[in-house]
Amino acid sequence: ASLQQSGERGAERLRRLERILGSLSPDVREAQHAAVGACRAGLKALAEQLQQHQLAVAELGVRAALVVNEEPRAMSEVRRHLEQQQQALSTWERAVAAQMEAIAALQDPSARKS
Repeated sequence: ASLQQSGERGAERLRRLERILGSLSPDVREAQHAAVGACRAGLKALAEQLQQHQLAVAELGVRAALVVNEEPRAMSEVRRHLEQQQQALSTWERAVAAQMEAIAALQDPSARKS
């Protein structure tokens, strides 16, 4: 459930970043348009990665429910995959933080039209 909740929080963060970027786009200087495009592409890639992560976590939840009463080795493998998903989510969250920094830089008054 923790991975699922983290994914939901991540999706909300992406939506917030998309709203911020959308409100900034008309106001950035011409020189910053490439940065806006790069941020948009980055957010799109992060959204796709998050969707893949959420699907994998859901699949692992189903597998865990099916093997919970089976041999310990099967459950151990599910746990291992869950740990891998947790690591992937941590890496993803670092990428979101980098996008947040890039968008924050665009919010700087010097990056905006006067």
